[in-house]
Amino acid sequence: MDTILNDLDFINNLVNIIHINLSIFIFALNGLILYVITKKLKLDTIELKFVFLLCVLEIFAGLCYNSLGVFKLINGYTFLAPNNTPCIIYAYISGTLIRSEFIIVSMLALWRYLAVVHEYKLGLKLLVIITIAGMLPTIVTYLYGLINMDARPYSSYVICAPLTSPGKLSAILNTIGTILLMLPCWITTYCYFFIGWKANKKLNLMKVEANINNNEVALRAIKIQKISLVLQIIMVFILYNVNIMVTVVTYFMRLTTGYKRPPFFDAIAYEMLIVTFTLNPIITVSFQPEIKNEIQFIFIKLHARIKNAIRRSTTNE
Repeated sequence: MDTILNDLDFINNLVNIIHINLSIFIFALNGLILYVITKKLKLDTIELKFVFLLCVLEIFAGLCYNSLGVFKLINGYTFLAPNNTPCIIYAYISGTLIRSEFIIVSMLALWRYLAVVHEYKLGLKLLVIITIAGMLPTIVTYLYGLINMDARPYSSYVICAPLTSPGKLSAILNTIGTILLMLPCWITTYCYFFIGWKANKKLNLMKVEANINNNEVALRAIKIQKISLVLQIIMVFILYNVNIMVTVVTYFMRLTTGYKRPPFFDAIAYEMLIVTFTLNPIITVSFQPEIKNEIQFIFIKLHARIKNAIRRSTTNE
């Protein structure tokens, strides 16, 4: 069984199919969000502009993962080889995109945290400056690997890692890259935890008022909101801590003890990272009432149309 699980053909055929399907999900999800924020909400706030940027990056990433999955299904996992052009390009794109998007997500979380918890709204210029300052170390770090044509496949051959040449500089740059992965995730977790805490306090006050007025409808609605809030915070913790820490911990194990992830575990660790990356827009929108309400309204209308179509077809029969 272990031999089958660690077979590179098996791993890559499975992961390629997952990536192609994930890319379709990315296109559909982000296309819907872009439609809502451009056609319904008109990009009229700082927050919506950053969500727009997030969705554009997601779609670009979806194109990359879709193309990589197709190329590897056609050519086999050896499409990625040490220091060959596809390996270098996909290593740089993947490493830079993931970290850059996590920075955008953390900036959105920070903007909301300051607005909700401290009632202070960052201006667009300042937010852009902070975001660019956060992205620059990532771009420079991985640009070094791109310029030096330095990239090798992970043990699973799912994707390539930049900066793999032995030496202190590569180790330092990889450590910086790992820290740049952790920090935005921790900022996002902290911000959304306190946004949730603030929202929960408001719900508790509303619950007291509903109890005084004996309003059963309001109490049920508050209970649903509380459950939804708890689920959101749990999802944030899992996606930005549990999923990410597998990659972070195993990297530092490799740095200190020479640990090398077996191919199947390596693929799982990377896919956990990609799942977080893919679900970034859902987490972001779940804390954005305007977009969330518009999307819910679209699905309510769609559900009503489907029911009407089914009713008409059964009536005609």
